[in-house]
Amino acid sequence: MDTCLFGITAYEVLRESDRLLPGLASMPRTAKLSSCGVPRASDISDALAALGATTTPVHILVSSASHIHAPTGIVRHVYSGEVPRRSLIRCKRDLLLPSPELCFVQLAGSHSTRGGRHAEGAYGHLKREIELALKGFELTGTYRLDPSSDEGFRTITEPYCDKRRIQHILDEMPYVHGRALARRVLGLVHERSHAPSETAMALLVAGPRRLGGMGFTGAVLNWQVMTPDGERYVDLGFPELSLGMEYKGRRYHPEDRANEDDRRVNRLTGCGITIFNVWHEDLARPHLFDALMRDVARAAGVRIRIRDAAFRARQSLLRSLVLPPVTRYNDIA
Repeated sequence: MDTCLFGITAYEVLRESDRLLPGLASMPRTAKLSSCGVPRASDISDALAALGATTTPVHILVSSASHIHAPTGIVRHVYSGEVPRRSLIRCKRDLLLPSPELCFVQLAGSHSTRGGRHAEGAYGHLKREIELALKGFELTGTYRLDPSSDEGFRTITEPYCDKRRIQHILDEMPYVHGRALARRVLGLVHERSHAPSETAMALLVAGPRRLGGMGFTGAVLNWQVMTPDGERYVDLGFPELSLGMEYKGRRYHPEDRANEDDRRVNRLTGCGITIFNVWHEDLARPHLFDALMRDVARAAGVRIRIRDAAFRARQSLLRSLVLPPVTRYNDIA
């Protein structure tokens, strides 16, 4: 009997797969759920711990043909349709792992059922969207949050998936639970984020105002710019506006790194691009962030008009969710 992981349990395995499941991309794939059953938690706990999945209870996926009730420590999720071709990865002899893009859709289904609005408070639904967006940035980016790392995250070579492949899964599963939320949140995600700081900037500056972002459109993470000295990359760029934002961390960098960053900015400025240096305090402190946004709007030739009385509360919620992963990195910068 196979066990197919689901949702947050699968996400934890995917997050650690660069270290604990090398070669994941080349492992055999299937779409067969019929062989999957419901194990006892004790039977798979050691295997999951070895793969980095520590959250309890364990979430698994079964087909509608399985009528076995889940024992203590297991949450069973039933899907009656067919999963898309090659969307289940056989990561161990009797263990199936949803592909990163399928995992994102499963997470959307889990987020969309996490209690009612009254149970979560006035902004519970926004919190769910932001939390799912952060997972989307990580799955389509080149970093993984890692509390054991000095920086609080580690870098990987290539993203596990992209938005196009997630959209394909959504097209193939028109009746899957959480589909509407997944489609909505997918529009918030910018691919190839290299660090939590870039994710935070993208959501605070380019996120929609309904979530507390400033709503600047046309954002590109790690915007590639050709200079006389070759390719240069801007952390958060707005190509149509010829401006970009570079995250600098806290206000104490080693001198050699600061000099290198300054020379790179000089070359970008020489190409007609306005670059704003963004320090951690500029994101964390509302009055500094407001001043930064006024400067960016002035350079872009636009005016910021926010008349929604609840906007500040939404922005505060967004800031509280996107900045904690950045804090540890800045403490040691």
